[in-house]
Amino acid sequence: AMLFGLDIPMKKLFIATLLTVSCSSTMADNKFSGFYGGVSLGYAQGEDTNKEFDDGDFEGYTAKNEPSGSTVGLIGGYNWTVRHNLVLGIEADYTFNNANDKSQYLDEGEPDEDYPLSVKLEDSLSIRGRAGYLFNSNETMVYM
Repeated sequence: AMLFGLDIPMKKLFIATLLTVSCSSTMADNKFSGFYGGVSLGYAQGEDTNKEFDDGDFEGYTAKNEPSGSTVGLIGGYNWTVRHNLVLGIEADYTFNNANDKSQYLDEGEPDEDYPLSVKLEDSLSIRGRAGYLFNSNETMVYM
């Protein structure tokens, strides 16, 4: 079953949280080197306002969408301790978005049912490098 929105059974959320805790504690025992993973829960909200113009003249049509909804993300990565206090890594995350909105164009302020609108925030993926520095006898890492 795919995680989507906030319709996650608590049993699966609890298992994912335990997995995150066990991965993180393994990482700490190995001086911040190794694999790690996690889960994120959030909320997305946006706004899009439009006006229709023809050759610079306002045509009277306006539109406004305010997509909002829940997000669930998976995060994972790998860190290498390359020198005494220097940690390098790679991290990726994938976020499932359930943020959308449906509305209609407004013609002179009145809804025009011939022109429905819908907006959906797509899922996202990001991959990035990390660099960190270990402090406090290699117990604390600050990274960017």
